Amino acid sequence: MNNHFFSDWERVIVGISDDDLACFCTVSKEDGLTDNTFTPFIVYVFVGETYRGKRVSQQLLSYAETYLKELEFQSIYIVSGEIGLYEKYGYQKIKDCVTIHEFTENLFEKKLDVSLD
Repeated sequence: MNNHFFSDWERVIVGISDDDLACFCTVSKEDGLTDNTFTPFIVYVFVGETYRGKRVSQQLLSYAETYLKELEFQSIYIVSGEIGLYEKYGYQKIKDCVTIHEFTENLFEKKLDVSLD
């Protein structure tokens, strides 16, 4: 971040409560897959221990999704080893994928409704 690693629309989204880091994630063009045909990604989803179990991750994902929807992306992707977490928020596993570190992970997708109201 300090070295301007993010470009264009890429962002870090941070949630702070009472001067305490509650959560963060990034929206990024890539997430270390060997197959670079997918974009954009929500990456590095983190919720501080104090804030877990309070639906903070849902709020964080929703904020990132709204941002990407405003940019008129039609789908969002998450790479994760978790099963059962992102499905609660409307993501569907679309395939296994291989990372640049040669790990097999799950690739999740969420379709966005970008129609103008």
